[in-house]
Amino acid sequence: MVNSKSSKQVLNRQYRYKYDILFLHVPALSPEMRGFRSSFNVVAMGLFSMCTELAKAGFNPQIINLGLQKLLNWNFDIAQYIKDNKIKIVGISLHWHYHAYDAITVAKHIKEVNPDIFLFFGGYTSSAFAKDLLKSYSFIDAVIKGEGEKPVIKIVDQIKNKDNNFSKIENLCWRYKNKIRCNNKIWFA
Repeated sequence: MVNSKSSKQVLNRQYRYKYDILFLHVPALSPEMRGFRSSFNVVAMGLFSMCTELAKAGFNPQIINLGLQKLLNWNFDIAQYIKDNKIKIVGISLHWHYHAYDAITVAKHIKEVNPDIFLFFGGYTSSAFAKDLLKSYSFIDAVIKGEGEKPVIKIVDQIKNKDNNFSKIENLCWRYKNKIRCNNKIWFA
């Protein structure tokens, strides 16, 4: 087990950069014991390809595996990290239904602490239940259905340019003026 002082030093070194977008993998967390357990710790490969495409487009993305951060420091608060680093766009991977509860709970906490961020979901389960997620959870701003490499670049670009009309972004269901809209344009690699 890593001691908290050294893990804090690692986190401080790792997080000294300004990021345009944060991708977050939330495993199924089990905090009922003082120890730490989590399931579905493997980050979906799509996050890495989206980061690659964003970097090629000139943006600075970051991936955080919340399971790993909690292993290093159980008291790590992702919502406070987002606030401290002034991150404006957060994408949460909801790939497998097994970690849906934890991903949604973490998303709610993030949005409560950071009400002005743009928070979206993506992944297999998110794709299948995009409209349901948006109807049930007002703190989720959008869901990328299917592949996200091209849509996420457009989302980040439009948000940085203060353009909140996402009607031309492929694979996107989103909330606009309290209505849920799903774009008919589809993109796949």
